[in-house]
Amino acid sequence: MNATTPESRGAHPGHLLSGSRTGAAPMPGARPLTIPEAGKFLRATTGVFAGSAAVERLALLVGLRPSEIADLAHQGHVERRGLRWYVTVVGGKCPRTIAVAQLVGDALQDLADGRLHQHGPLHAPLPRYVTSGRVVDHLGAALEDAGFGGASVYAIHGFLLEQLPRVVDPVRAYAYLGVVGTSASGLPAGWDIEVAGLIDQHFGALIGN
Repeated sequence: MNATTPESRGAHPGHLLSGSRTGAAPMPGARPLTIPEAGKFLRATTGVFAGSAAVERLALLVGLRPSEIADLAHQGHVERRGLRWYVTVVGGKCPRTIAVAQLVGDALQDLADGRLHQHGPLHAPLPRYVTSGRVVDHLGAALEDAGFGGASVYAIHGFLLEQLPRVVDPVRAYAYLGVVGTSASGLPAGWDIEVAGLIDQHFGALIGN
């Protein structure tokens, strides 16, 4: 797990509380982060406030849209079952429950304050005041901190949208990402765990490069 502290990136929780910054909204046609750029962004999520790391990794390594991250805080579920973390997105373009990569789980575990798993699932308390606009604001600030101040927030969500179909069967990749017109029906049990493992395998190593 990450050694996250509220003091290590104190500005970011404030971005979640404040209104959207001018220019932080996604721009049409903006390109996603490249693999080296995603590595730089991912490394910037280490050693930071747990809530910041969780939001940033949910966007980069689960491919959640800002609206879906906000939905998680209000009506979805973020929980650990055994050793695996899952997110249930009930709003957004395509409702779904999916396992997440270990690097995302590490941030969620930190957000849950390391509480022991005893009876039933362990829930990570995403802030309930988070709105889509504030997530956009926060991710824009995270891009600036990582050295990508000119990028739109789409650069984060778009990373997996472009890269995941190259390492996972496109049907599973698009079902995992909730692309409109796709469905997990007919896929075998545990397909999302396989996808999460491949995300760690192919992109998790970027955190150390």
